[in-house]
Amino acid sequence: MGVLMNTVNLSRRGLLLGLSTLAVVAITGTGTAAERTAVAVLVSKKGKLNELSFGTLRRLFQAKVVNDPDGGRLVPINLPAANPVRQAFDRAVLKMDPDEVGRYWIDQSIRGRAKPPRTADSVGAMIRMLEKNAAAVGYAPMAAVTAHARLLRVDGKVPSDEGYAVVA
Repeated sequence: MGVLMNTVNLSRRGLLLGLSTLAVVAITGTGTAAERTAVAVLVSKKGKLNELSFGTLRRLFQAKVVNDPDGGRLVPINLPAANPVRQAFDRAVLKMDPDEVGRYWIDQSIRGRAKPPRTADSVGAMIRMLEKNAAAVGYAPMAAVTAHARLLRVDGKVPSDEGYAVVA
């Protein structure tokens, strides 16, 4: 029975790994910008923040201090490291693959610098975190954007605009 259960668990893991790989390929495809997936950067509807520069967005997700229009500190929210949307976001914004991101946070920890952004378990959990915290900034695929969060312009553009920067 134990061998059978281990085989079933390995088969499930294999299936999940395969599906995750397909999702990453779909999100981070190598086609033209129009063929690739835009990742929407989101904020709370309660906040006053409407736009960030691409460089400021990068600094925010490197856990550097970035303030909102009222001077309060913005709070970046990440998806889990294994999430394909997170990996696409990290590639587009931080210009790092998952291994490089992991090494970056280990280095920051060893040097006593910044801690990684908070992590939401899912896109739904991220949007709930945005609803509750006016200073939170997160991201999601456009298909998952709900009325509970607001699109943040990056360099004056939203995902549907030509030249939007957060594309993987």
